[in-house]
Amino acid sequence: MKKYILIFTVSLFTLITSCGKENLDLNPFDSVGADVALNTPSDFESAVNGLYRQMIFGSYGASMMSFPDVLTDNLIFVVTGRQTQKTTFEWLYNANNTQQGFMSQSYTVIQQANFILENIDRIPDGAQKNNIIAQAKAARGLAHFMVNNVFAK
Repeated sequence: MKKYILIFTVSLFTLITSCGKENLDLNPFDSVGADVALNTPSDFESAVNGLYRQMIFGSYGASMMSFPDVLTDNLIFVVTGRQTQKTTFEWLYNANNTQQGFMSQSYTVIQQANFILENIDRIPDGAQKNNIIAQAKAARGLAHFMVNNVFAK
């Protein structure tokens, strides 16, 4: 009997304290939607600056600076060193060991540039809009070019 009373009490408590649908639609705390993100010219300028930040810390980071030289034997690999570019130096690529981080960061730049270009009509025509379009297209083109240089035959 106590078992049934406990089940009934828990069920009743759950029914009484459950929330309505209005409490289930929450916005994320770490991002904003597309309708809020890019509305003013300064928003677009910040987005373009984000492209450059992504390129500096992603595509053009420290490993990318040395990556081509390690591939072409312009740098000497030190066996007693940190061995950060050993896979690149020895050409030991496989499905689990590639320059995947470089590729995903490059495609993040491409995706962000496309997002800027898709929403650019929210600001008025003029020199600032043309400048933002040019920078987004240049960053996207450069990211495609770098991916091609690293991974194409």
